[in-house]
Amino acid sequence: LNDCDAAALGEDVFGAGREASRTMYVTVGTGVGGGLIVNGVVDGASRPAMMEIGHVQIGPNGGTVEDMVSGLGLSARALALAQAVTADSPHRSSAQQVLDAHAAALLDGKWLAARAIDHCPIAQETIRTGVEALGWALASAATLVAPEVIVVGGGIASMPDPLFWPPLRRAFETNVFAPLKGHVRLSATALGADSVVFGAVEAARRSNV
Repeated sequence: LNDCDAAALGEDVFGAGREASRTMYVTVGTGVGGGLIVNGVVDGASRPAMMEIGHVQIGPNGGTVEDMVSGLGLSARALALAQAVTADSPHRSSAQQVLDAHAAALLDGKWLAARAIDHCPIAQETIRTGVEALGWALASAATLVAPEVIVVGGGIASMPDPLFWPPLRRAFETNVFAPLKGHVRLSATALGADSVVFGAVEAARRSNV
């Protein structure tokens, strides 16, 4: 299993998806990946790739979900926004903060979250559009595979509530296929970073390793 498939299995058997027959797991950290468990089995295990939600394109001419909301993607987009700020812009101070953080190798998701809470407009815009893109992607995936629960883990998902979960839920509910509204639960991971370990142990147990 890859790490996301293992984490999906861990959450399905021991974590936030243990009461569900269809569990989707998405990790949002340095990159974005996913896994799908159907009736306790990793779906698509025999295929070259499956549930690679991070590589879904945002429109025909846009970037990917990973470009929008991964840790690396958020940093790159914040830097691009800062570099585009003109000398007469009211966001000059915000842009300089981002540029300074980049120069000091501090520009990451954690830094952006702290600045967004502190009302930095570039950080707020970067995170808002990224989370909204993720909500759209989760709604699109849910419309196709109809999971009972979507478990979201990873460092970006641990941002303070005003930045991540409320806008994610709004974007999801806005975009998901109407008959599925109220029938797909969004959940934080119950096992945290240990989801992968739990899933790997369960896979080994089933293989009698």
